[in-house]
Amino acid sequence: LEGIQLDQTGVHRLEMEVDGTVVARSNPIRCWKNWPKRRVFWGDLHMHSNLSDGLRDPEYIYDFARHVSGLEIAALGDHDTILGKNNSWPRVVELAKQFHQPGRFVTLLGYEYTERTYGSDRNVYYLDDDGPFFNSGDDTPHPDQLYQRLREHGRPAMVIPHCVTGKGNFWEHSDPELCPLAEIYSTHGCSDAYPNDRPLHPLSSQYNIYRPGSSYTDSFKHGLKMGVVGGTDDHGAQPGWGYSWHDYRGGIMGVQMRELTRESLWESLYQRRTTATTGERILLDMTIDGLAIGEEGSASDHPTVTITGEARRGGTLIANVRVNGNSVLPLSGDPQDGTWSYELTLDPNLV
Repeated sequence: LEGIQLDQTGVHRLEMEVDGTVVARSNPIRCWKNWPKRRVFWGDLHMHSNLSDGLRDPEYIYDFARHVSGLEIAALGDHDTILGKNNSWPRVVELAKQFHQPGRFVTLLGYEYTERTYGSDRNVYYLDDDGPFFNSGDDTPHPDQLYQRLREHGRPAMVIPHCVTGKGNFWEHSDPELCPLAEIYSTHGCSDAYPNDRPLHPLSSQYNIYRPGSSYTDSFKHGLKMGVVGGTDDHGAQPGWGYSWHDYRGGIMGVQMRELTRESLWESLYQRRTTATTGERILLDMTIDGLAIGEEGSASDHPTVTITGEARRGGTLIANVRVNGNSVLPLSGDPQDGTWSYELTLDPNLV
């Protein structure tokens, strides 16, 4: 929408009403007195089209992501094994260029490396307009080979696993430089930690999805330092939404960025300045003894955690904050503007 200006600081949402009923609500808009160092942008890096096993053509998928789901960042994640058979990689490359519009809509070039023996599928992304295509069903069957070939090629690349589970444990075949993030929630369910209230879809049982030690949280025990993203993994032509595929609404990611450009996105992804949600546009910031999301450093034995945010579900303020499933803080912010800020001392036994 062009020409709209806000004259008050705080978090705002635009709503559209038809006959007194709200039919559309915008992403949260945070209005600052002074220009912030970073702002939050929303994206889905895991979209499927009919170039592999999804519905509708990729042009429709990109258009839906931007104009229906209201996303600012998007990437196709079609399966390498099918793209290879159809020789569709050149078209994926051209589409990422075609829909990329810095300042309005940022695309990443990518595909899904479909391997379910050594920790499940991984999505490959490139910073540049072009990049190599390594096929798990042909010339690159092992993820360690993938990492090696990406390095040899030399272009800026990133690999994001989803579910971090499978017949093998992802931490046994990971790369700390190429894998800064993990997709912990999608329309398949949640792999943050087990058990949880959105278990991975039963169809995934064929991949031994609940293997002990295979969750995202378990990966920390083995030295991995991955941030998190959410994605839809949608095959039903609803990127950024994902209701028509499996049991749950798809996820999205929030990214703290200097500006809406591909270079700034890449920087923030590698710095792990990200959040994952189950589809809600939740503005969230958190520090632990002054360390921001994605940063590394030393904390005290009983660190001070500061949490600020704005979150609604159907207009209702979110009720509580949990750490590893343990409820640690009831929220009682202003229901009119939905903003809240709390400080607490974290019990290290909860982490």
